[in-house]
Amino acid sequence: LIPDERRLSETSYFGGHQDESNASKFSEHAPSRRLLLGGGKGSLATQCATTIIGVEWNIAYLALHINAAKGQCPPRGFGLLESVSRNLCNVDISSAITSFLSIILYVEWIVWQCTDELNLAALCGSGATAMLASMAGISTAASGMYAACDVAQRPLIGVLIRIVHLVENVPTPNFGRRLVEEARERVVSGLFEREIAQLKQDYQSPEEVFRSIGYDFKSVGAAWRQ
Repeated sequence: LIPDERRLSETSYFGGHQDESNASKFSEHAPSRRLLLGGGKGSLATQCATTIIGVEWNIAYLALHINAAKGQCPPRGFGLLESVSRNLCNVDISSAITSFLSIILYVEWIVWQCTDELNLAALCGSGATAMLASMAGISTAASGMYAACDVAQRPLIGVLIRIVHLVENVPTPNFGRRLVEEARERVVSGLFEREIAQLKQDYQSPEEVFRSIGYDFKSVGAAWRQ
């Protein structure tokens, strides 16, 4: 069992809840505060849940950044184009590193948030990991600043940007607005809810929906898994 003095749900460190003997010593000076750790089981459970969600989001971001890097790396072109391409490649790689380090950071938070135990090693490690992640974030921002604050400010590039703006302002059929209005009508009329209800009657789970279009998640030897 975890000793009571190490249970975060029972003790709030860094100025939080203290035992009666200690509280009496400080009651005359200032009221107790909850600053960093503790807060009760409900608070820790909420932090644990949100941190797990953060891990899932960063896994998704990591995959997206790696996929984007496949299109930007290695750098292509020559001269200014090669320099811009190199920085765009760095944006995707640095973003992928940031997401990877963020996953590690959240896991270190999970160690003490989801176990209800004060783990100073995990807290120390999370601080170091956060510093590394911020360095990768600075690398991403630096490449973006180079493209926006240096390359895009050059006279020739400015002329090309203005030409692009002129082309964008040429009137074209707005198919997006038509689709949005059609979707709004389906929601207001109740058709959207009826279609969802029909899908729930036809299929018992999302797996059955995917199976109907040829993707059986339970089939280990399916061709689309190869």
